[in-house]
Amino acid sequence: MVYHTVYVLEGGGAKGPLHIGESEVLEQKLGHKLIDFIDLFVTTSIGGVEASVYSTGLMWVSDFWKLLEPNLKDIFTPKYPWSIPRYDWKKYLELYRKYVSSAIRFGEARKDFMFTTVNMVDGTNHFVKSWHKDYADWKMPEIVHRTFAATFYFGCIYDSVKKAIWGDGGTGFFNLPLIEAYTQILTNGWLETGHHTHILALGTGRKKYEINYDKEAKKGPVRKTAFEVKRFLSKDDGGMARAVSAKTQINTMKKLIKGHKGRLSFQWVDWFPMPKKLDKMDNWKARWDYYNKGKELGETIDLEYFQKKLKK
Repeated sequence: MVYHTVYVLEGGGAKGPLHIGESEVLEQKLGHKLIDFIDLFVTTSIGGVEASVYSTGLMWVSDFWKLLEPNLKDIFTPKYPWSIPRYDWKKYLELYRKYVSSAIRFGEARKDFMFTTVNMVDGTNHFVKSWHKDYADWKMPEIVHRTFAATFYFGCIYDSVKKAIWGDGGTGFFNLPLIEAYTQILTNGWLETGHHTHILALGTGRKKYEINYDKEAKKGPVRKTAFEVKRFLSKDDGGMARAVSAKTQINTMKKLIKGHKGRLSFQWVDWFPMPKKLDKMDNWKARWDYYNKGKELGETIDLEYFQKKLKK
């Protein structure tokens, strides 16, 4: 049996330390860096920022956390209270060049790495792949900027060459890029006879979603509409469409497993219910809450297929 492993990292801004805690536990338990037992990284936004380090194999996750943690405050602090966009993406660029690499290119990732970005011009999700010749020569942090170019937080990228406006990958359908991970698995032939692929997907937390129907149904038309718009545009949820997308993809993946019995497995790890006060995209003050909860959740990760991968 040939084993393949896929690491899917959801977007979530400053909630990324949740992934980091989980990833650190995984490395510690297996005694190997992620690149030793992960074949493909499929990511969005902060997940792409993390994978821009993990896919190179240049440092352990624990070392990455030591680098990132003291800098989160600076990254998520605006230069001026009225700054638009709110934060400066170049702080990530400077940190990457200083502590990770000033020269490594996207195509030099030691394991396949893909992330999503959205072209605001035509409303299309694009998956940027490290093995694609059009992107291989880009410096790693510069190309990865496309996946976290959040409109309000870090600003979109105006590409005069492609006549595109690149926005955060979480803006579209794929803040959790599970279906695209599955599509790439099929493209690679990893579900053919004699192959088994395991997908580990890590979320960035979800607060309990509760609405009192009787209370809302009694409201007049104006208040009902105001409530509906608020839920639809909820910044905490990243917008109703994005929240529904994640749930839909998780349920779809569970169904797909049944159709590929013995050739596909899937584990979803997330913080639910996440305390409402912590479910903020730029809450750098809660970084230790996220990280420590991530380490706790890391203990629930199934190691079976990663161990089989290492034995091969």
